[in-house]
Amino acid sequence: MEKELVGLKSAKLVVYGLPDDANITIPVDLHEGMETNATCRTSNGYPPPLIHWYIGSRNLTDNSSLKSLLNRANRYDSLSTLIFVPNRFDHGKRLLCQAVQPETFLFRSVNDSMVLNISYGPIVSISSRRLIEKGVHVGFVFKCTSDANPLAFKVQWICDCTELQGCHNTSFNNTLLEGGTVTSTDLAIGYTPSKYSCEFKCIGISTFGEGTAVLKSTFYGKKNISFLFISHIIAYHL
Repeated sequence: MEKELVGLKSAKLVVYGLPDDANITIPVDLHEGMETNATCRTSNGYPPPLIHWYIGSRNLTDNSSLKSLLNRANRYDSLSTLIFVPNRFDHGKRLLCQAVQPETFLFRSVNDSMVLNISYGPIVSISSRRLIEKGVHVGFVFKCTSDANPLAFKVQWICDCTELQGCHNTSFNNTLLEGGTVTSTDLAIGYTPSKYSCEFKCIGISTFGEGTAVLKSTFYGKKNISFLFISHIIAYHL
């Protein structure tokens, strides 16, 4: 070469890009009403990504915090922490962590998600319909429905503190599994010869708690029936 080096210049190479991955971590057990922390980690992004949180279509990003640190490769590892309170309507929905890199083409992102399994005590309700036999109105059928996770293992009817199973002038169908969290049972009651009043109570019991619904009713022989549904729903941890 036989030439003398007279100068040297350098340039910093900056490569914008998404993190390698995103990973959600949540507690093993989620309980309705209990404040919960979920975390989402990303690695090797540049610059630090924006991390968004969703449950279903609901955006929860405002309830989260974000920290980013420069690693040995001069790229960023990030940690986002979401604080939220699970409720039963979120059970079965998807929790999504979305790491967005605004500096990349079309705001590309990397995601991680998981389906929420939220425990809650039985939520019990009562509905009614007419009991028809051979075209004749002979009584009423009350339906008790329990929504719980884990599933209610027992749904029972009580009238004025007495369990109705096997009582005179009543009949039951078997408890039905209607879905992943819902069970129900029907109580059929024929008309009585004279006026008869009763406070019907339906109780759903699960390993996580108990729920109750009350129906006050009055039968007037074969004429008619009047009833008043009282919202008396209880759900608590055992």
